[in-house]
Amino acid sequence: MASPIEARMIVDALPTPLLVLGSDQVVLAANACGITTFTQGTADPVGKNFKDVAAEIWRVPLGEAVDYVTREGRARTVSAMIPAPEATADPCDAVVQPIRRQ
Repeated sequence: MASPIEARMIVDALPTPLLVLGSDQVVLAANACGITTFTQGTADPVGKNFKDVAAEIWRVPLGEAVDYVTREGRARTVSAMIPAPEATADPCDAVVQPIRRQ
C-alpha cells in the first residue's frame, strides 16, 4: 500500500481532474487540474469538506453524486454547464467513482 506521500504524488501526476474524498467527504487529495476544475479558489482543498470548497456550479451535482456513490457503491457521471466568456455555456462531465481497498 502506498504511503500518504506516494499517494499524493500519484494523484498529482494524473492528467484528469481529481479529488479524492474520505467517507466523511473531506478532501484527502487533489491534483492541480482537480483544484482548478472543481474548487472555487486556488487554495488547497485538502482537509476541508468538499461541499465547503466546491465551486458553486459543481456543489449540487457533485454533492448529489457523492451521496449516491456513498450510499450505492456504484459510479455516477454528473454534468455541469461551465459559463464561457462569450456568454455561452460549455458542458463538462465528471465521474464520481468509489474506491475500495483490496
